[in-house]
Amino acid sequence: SGPTEMRGGRGRAVFAGGYVSGNAPSGHSNVMDFIEIATTGNATDFGDLSERRYNVSGCGSATRGVFMGGQGSPSSLFNTIDFVTISSGGGANDFGDLIDLGGSINDLMQSGAVTSNDTRGLYMGGFTPVGGLNSRQNIIEFITIATTGDANDFGDITVYSQGSQACASPTRAVRGAGAGNPANQQVMDFVTIATKGDAINFGELASILGLFPASLSSTTRGIFAGGSTPTKLNTIEFITIATLGNATNFGDLTVVTYGAAGSSNQVRGVIGGGGSPSGDRNQINLITIASAGNATDFGDLTTARVTLAGCSDSGGGIGE
Repeated sequence: SGPTEMRGGRGRAVFAGGYVSGNAPSGHSNVMDFIEIATTGNATDFGDLSERRYNVSGCGSATRGVFMGGQGSPSSLFNTIDFVTISSGGGANDFGDLIDLGGSINDLMQSGAVTSNDTRGLYMGGFTPVGGLNSRQNIIEFITIATTGDANDFGDITVYSQGSQACASPTRAVRGAGAGNPANQQVMDFVTIATKGDAINFGELASILGLFPASLSSTTRGIFAGGSTPTKLNTIEFITIATLGNATNFGDLTVVTYGAAGSSNQVRGVIGGGGSPSGDRNQINLITIASAGNATDFGDLTTARVTLAGCSDSGGGIGE
């Protein structure tokens, strides 16, 4: 019931921000575009983020998409949280800010792992100019997606990490990969989204995916794809979120890539953008989450870019 923009859950994915290497050194982007996951075809313009940024992270509920943190230049990081109504187009709106934990850690963050259920969004790890292990962080922040306001402290992940990714069921969030200590992490850890507290070990990825793999999920499976070790990868791996254990090989992306963004409608997963040895990518890959196999072509983003964010109105963390 209610107006169209409040019903949500229609299977739309939004891709936001990123870095356009051909426009370096000022290649950070505010572009948002969208697709309908049940179809195939090229993306369509959605609107603009409030600021041009890459290394930005995103998550969603049945109605809202949220984009957190990011980087505007080598010396410019953001604490900004934006939100959009996924069923409509238009520019992003101000949601609040990432938290300032005080002391040597401030609220300017990029490259965090972000995921959500239909209620809470989590920002896990990331990079800030000061504090932590070589400025990599182990903090977890959370927001309530249906409201606006600043993020709050949730707990800590098990390692200091940036450039990792996360996926979720309606109850559990799992984070993996990234760079920290060790340099390229295989470790995965998890939290129960409805509670607050520190993460617990989940298992290990099947291989080292390094920085900026893409992630997505259904209500049961989580997917990690691509990455940089710094060798660019086309690996796809999956986990069963309700159990503990190591990831299993799923198949391959159509191209080697890192810094792509993933989303799903619980049946299909889409992975858009990213970087490769030959340059930025605009390709969108498609997988069927419940089966294993190689990705196929879905279509193209409106612009090729890397380290962008993705979300959908019907991802794995949303129970329907």
